[in-house]
Amino acid sequence: YYWTDQLPQADSLCRQALKRNSDNGWAYVILGLIARRVGRTDLTIEYFAKAMANSQSSRPSKSEQPKFLLIKAWGSGFWSDFEHVLGQILWAEVLEREPVVYWGPESLYSNGNEEDIFTKFFQPISSYSISDVLREGLDYYPDFWNRDNLLHYDRQAKLRRYRAESWGIDFLGRSEDVIVSDIHIFVDVLLPWLPRQHCQYDCASIDIYRYIINKYIKLQPYLATRIQEFYEQHMRGHHLIAVHVRGGDRAESEIKLRENNKEYFRAIDQICSVYPAMQL
Repeated sequence: YYWTDQLPQADSLCRQALKRNSDNGWAYVILGLIARRVGRTDLTIEYFAKAMANSQSSRPSKSEQPKFLLIKAWGSGFWSDFEHVLGQILWAEVLEREPVVYWGPESLYSNGNEEDIFTKFFQPISSYSISDVLREGLDYYPDFWNRDNLLHYDRQAKLRRYRAESWGIDFLGRSEDVIVSDIHIFVDVLLPWLPRQHCQYDCASIDIYRYIINKYIKLQPYLATRIQEFYEQHMRGHHLIAVHVRGGDRAESEIKLRENNKEYFRAIDQICSVYPAMQL
């Protein structure tokens, strides 16, 4: 009724709801909106304060059992997937949930089985794993997910949900045991919702990425060793040109992509004509 400007009816329904349940925070929210519409600032403040008080008192107390944020693969390029993980780790801190990263069949780097690909590159980010979010008796959000399909990948189902839900803000206030995130949410979208007490409140995105990487992201030792060996063999002591040549994932057209890639040769030749010792 409120949204169709039927304020008396909305007011009546809210007061009936409060007679049945005096802790109905949403009824106070609507009453606060009505008071604002009719110019009663004093009542607006009073009703919103009651809504907040009831919201705080109705929040479930922390149980002994942890609650999880499961971060599935976004299913795009490596760094897009990696950025998705960073943002969701931040969100896990805000939600006070244990983050669990699982890159399964939806990862471009998977061979199609249910093996976790993330831990092929990085060490686990917490002491929990996919097995912990598959325990019997847990409930999930969004309700598309359940214990039986959590490890599977349905591209068409994901496309239907894309831009329809799971944008992070709807994760706030959820009571389910496991929240599942498989859709890329940029950190900039989450920034306005960081609580003041969070150590990264009012920080820029780049600073938050550094914070998350330093705190959570550790390469698997065998990869760190291979990287160091490659550096010692091919890069140490040399002057280098680093070239990032894009494939077809973001090209507006294949013709434009080929034209852009041809420019690399011209630019590299120009640099090497001035600095002959440069290597790619």
